[in-house]
Amino acid sequence: MSIRHLELILATALLAAACANRPVATPLPTATPSPTPLSRPLPTVATAVPFGAETRPFLMVILSEDINATGVALERTLRDQTGFAFRVEFYASAAQALAVLCGDVPAFGVLDGWTLLAAQMRGCALPLLFIEQVEGARRVSGVSSQILTARESGINSADNFAGRTFCRIQDGGLTDWVLPVLAMRSNGFEPFSSLGSVRRLPDVPSMLRAVALNECIGAIETGALSRYRVEGLDLQQALRVVLTTPEVPLGGLVVSPLMPDNLSAQVRQIFLDPEMRQAWRAVVNADAFVPAESGRMAALDALLQLAALDLLAASR
Repeated sequence: MSIRHLELILATALLAAACANRPVATPLPTATPSPTPLSRPLPTVATAVPFGAETRPFLMVILSEDINATGVALERTLRDQTGFAFRVEFYASAAQALAVLCGDVPAFGVLDGWTLLAAQMRGCALPLLFIEQVEGARRVSGVSSQILTARESGINSADNFAGRTFCRIQDGGLTDWVLPVLAMRSNGFEPFSSLGSVRRLPDVPSMLRAVALNECIGAIETGALSRYRVEGLDLQQALRVVLTTPEVPLGGLVVSPLMPDNLSAQVRQIFLDPEMRQAWRAVVNADAFVPAESGRMAALDALLQLAALDLLAASR
């Protein structure tokens, strides 16, 4: 056997051995057919009901002693004139009315003067109109006070009040004491520590007599002096005005900052229009509404801030 044949036999033997040790190939499994996934629409997201819809009305808050009153006529007028639904709510408590105006629902409110000021100071509402009342031949939309002294007292300003007696009315309040205190404090005079004393008298004529006789300082509603007579005294000659306070509004229509401007303008016009008066007259204690002048509010704001009257805290 030739060498060549021997090499061929060895190569064949080695190849056969290699093939004998190779693992047997396992066939791949047959792929199982699966359906092609189909796209499905996402669930529908509910659209928020807008304010002014029947199920989500704007609010009209009225501060009133008659919490059982009905605002159906006013609701109907507001809806007819604006195209939006309103719900009128009555509150006897100023704190409750403020809580609504300071909430998250756009609202209007008809408030008294002090609650109106508190709402404005809290940033919950801005005045649109002031309430006006008819008193005889007078039309009144606010109250202010005048501090009086005897003409010969030598008192020219709040600086001269130190050690003096202040006369107020036994059953008085706003014009004979509250507003004068604010005026004194806003002029740098602290009445609670610097007055000599506070004397209570039974009525206005008694107070005017004491002031005219230079027994004390006093205060009266602005413009009211001519209504009183004191025997033996000419009050116009005997008395002089030292300080006059800004007016506190009787009350008014306010709107929360959440309300759309165009709707605020529409509702403001409804309360101004004499032909619409029957819609609100039965539920609002007012003869008419007048525009809320910015200058008048600015003067009152300055008085309250200088006097450090914390209406903001008092309203909470």
